[in-house]
Amino acid sequence: MEVLSGPVLVLTALLALAGAFKLRRPAPTAGALRAMSLPSGLLAVRALGAFELVVGTASMLSANRALLALSAACYLAFAAFVAAALVSGAPVQSCGCFGQPDTPPSRIHLAFDAVAAAVLIAATAGEVPPPASVLADQPWAGVPFVVLTATALLLSYLVLTALAAVLSPTHRPRAA
Repeated sequence: MEVLSGPVLVLTALLALAGAFKLRRPAPTAGALRAMSLPSGLLAVRALGAFELVVGTASMLSANRALLALSAACYLAFAAFVAAALVSGAPVQSCGCFGQPDTPPSRIHLAFDAVAAAVLIAATAGEVPPPASVLADQPWAGVPFVVLTATALLLSYLVLTALAAVLSPTHRPRAA
């Protein structure tokens, strides 16, 4: 299952990044949870962020099947939350995933989370080698693999934040 190495690395790094943002700026996530009548204390959000950071980082470094399954469960939970927010019509200004107040729940986010969960579930069915092993087999000391993975991570982040915000029905272009 080496073909999933890059996508798994991107998705687990994104999970860790989301956790780090929640630790740093928990208020947007707390607001999103509050809007959906879920427990929303800052301590609970920070605990969630710490969990995502640890699971994402450990999954990224080890490609362990159990940790990949936990990562998939996180993405399934994100998809369920986004779907519930979209269906409920609750005034959720931000999904809070990246500690930003301007990342509203969107169909793009829902689709991304569902696909991410599916990729990680597929990875649990096979043997995905850890990144150190993958890098050892790459040409040019793994530099192209690292650059492509970093680019995919950045593009994923932008799809979930900037693109989702621009396509939001509440988006208003800024005056020049």
